[in-house]
Amino acid sequence: MPRKAKPEKTRQILGLSREQLKKRRVRSDLATRSRFKQAFTQIDKIYDKLDQAYTSSEGSIKIKGAIVGIWAKLAVDSLLRHKLFEKGFLQRITLLIDIFTTHVVSLQAISTIAQYGNKDHRVTVTRLVPVLLCAMKQGRNDVEVVALCISALFYSVDTCLNGPNKSHVVPFTASDVQSLLKMTIDALRMPDATQYCMDFALALLGSMAVDLHEEYMANPSVLAYLVACLRSADVSIRCAALAILVQLHISNAEVDTHSVYLHKIVAMATLTWPPNIRAAMQEYLDFQRVVSRCALDRNFYALGKTFVTIITRAEFFIQDIMLDFPEQEPSVSSRKDIDLPFRTWVDAVENSR
Repeated sequence: MPRKAKPEKTRQILGLSREQLKKRRVRSDLATRSRFKQAFTQIDKIYDKLDQAYTSSEGSIKIKGAIVGIWAKLAVDSLLRHKLFEKGFLQRITLLIDIFTTHVVSLQAISTIAQYGNKDHRVTVTRLVPVLLCAMKQGRNDVEVVALCISALFYSVDTCLNGPNKSHVVPFTASDVQSLLKMTIDALRMPDATQYCMDFALALLGSMAVDLHEEYMANPSVLAYLVACLRSADVSIRCAALAILVQLHISNAEVDTHSVYLHKIVAMATLTWPPNIRAAMQEYLDFQRVVSRCALDRNFYALGKTFVTIITRAEFFIQDIMLDFPEQEPSVSSRKDIDLPFRTWVDAVENSR
């Protein structure tokens, strides 16, 4: 194994002074925020040089892979990543996925972009689903390749389907969905699959369960595997599989439209009940009496002291709902402002501290 060159020998080979060599080592360090700021001010110049080296290295794939690695390191920072996206560096990275010697570093870069990127960046990565599926198929025996593809797919697909202001527009075809489901299940079945890979695979299946439930139902092998996961010795896998199976039926579930009328509950509590049930219900009625008394005397100190005793006696006695008052109609209730510094019961606890 060749010995690592000493700094003095490196300096002599490069023809640099000690100060120049020191500055070169410092400038190459992008692990600090100050170095990222320096890179941001010169990002146009840096990218032009890297892009020129990329295009002029047609005969050296390793140099292209090294440049992609530098871009991936720069893309961790949000400001630099936005600049790089404007210059179209993602297309440069995508071209190296099909090359054996550079496919890992390319997938690492795409996974980094998907993990740290914003909504627009992740939606852009979603357009690479066919490319990532092809990479998974070619490297189906390589755990690292499969894990990188699945992590990138999870961040991008989840943002597209479940992120804020989602449009429910699937940027890939139905055949891509079926291929994605099959390859994700195959990744979970890999005998040497890592926990990292399995976590992202289950998360990816869960992110598609609501909007693509019809595709799930059309694939019995996926459903059979999820049911089989309910017998796993790992409780996290059992819970994830159960959550996915529940999400598959959310779209067809009946909407819960029941309403809670507190004055009816209070009236019911005044009926004749067995002593043990009445004693338990009394714990939950104390809170309403305390709030009503506070509305009259404005004694928030007494309100807080009463809360202390109630909290230690009853569980879940404070509900996250507003103060309710019965109207003339039996089935109608209103929420009025009674000139208190809180409108909901939970806020009353905050104001009484």
